[in-house]
Amino acid sequence: HQLETTNLENIKLSQFLAELKHDISRLVPRHFVRLYDSERLVHIVRYIKGMQLRAQRAVVNFEKDRTREKTVSGFTTRLNTLIIEMSPDASREKRDALENFFWLLEEFKVSLFAQELKTATRVSEKKLNTAMEEIERMI
Repeated sequence: HQLETTNLENIKLSQFLAELKHDISRLVPRHFVRLYDSERLVHIVRYIKGMQLRAQRAVVNFEKDRTREKTVSGFTTRLNTLIIEMSPDASREKRDALENFFWLLEEFKVSLFAQELKTATRVSEKKLNTAMEEIERMI
């Protein structure tokens, strides 16, 4: 919020910060306590810290953030498309794989934007592509 108020004149940065706030609301919905177990909550704190670091760094070097965001946005788009197109009859395995991909993508964001927070698991573009291809083959 503080970064938003101090950068009101920068429209691109303001839009970026609004997108980050939206990402936080997706990560931590109102009923998140019922959704996540205690093990997941530890990671969510790290993801939020990662978003905070990302926002602070974007204020200093917005173009660097945009370059890294291009890598993430392709995966985010593919994930959102699969979620929207998912049949109500989709297998439990596919639903679980989509959820696991969501969390893997959050780890990837940490690896790109806040490396010092470390990732809970090894993650790379190759690993994300492989996981996405597996999900796309599922029923």
